[in-house]
Amino acid sequence: MTVFAEFVCIQSTVGLPLHVSNVGLNERDFGLLIGLNGLLVLVLELPVTGAVSRYRPEYVLAIGNLIIGVGLALTGFMTGMVLLSATVLVWTLGEVMTSSISQAYLGSLAPPRMVGRYQGLHGVAYTTGTGAGPLIGGAVYAIGP
Repeated sequence: MTVFAEFVCIQSTVGLPLHVSNVGLNERDFGLLIGLNGLLVLVLELPVTGAVSRYRPEYVLAIGNLIIGVGLALTGFMTGMVLLSATVLVWTLGEVMTSSISQAYLGSLAPPRMVGRYQGLHGVAYTTGTGAGPLIGGAVYAIGP
């Protein structure tokens, strides 16, 4: 799940700027969207973490990743800053949900003597997704924005 989730999430730095440019917006607009993401993370991280901590982490991770995917997919259909900002709100909510518990959940799965291996494998999965994402996402966007 981590490889696929990071592959999708990294599209906010690959597909989003390409799409922003493609719909006639500029670098400043992209900067505002990414700045909105950072501001939303700052504001939402603690309340959302408190809210989702009552639920099973597997479900929170699955739902959070689904929200990220839906939010980023919706980005491709939006052309103005208001609608693009709404999609940022959607995928940031998913991002906040997943990032707040992914490491803790992974640690709870690992036998005590293998925590480092589990964390290392998670790092490999994360790096694979964020490494392959720009290459494949950029190529797909070039074929059909």
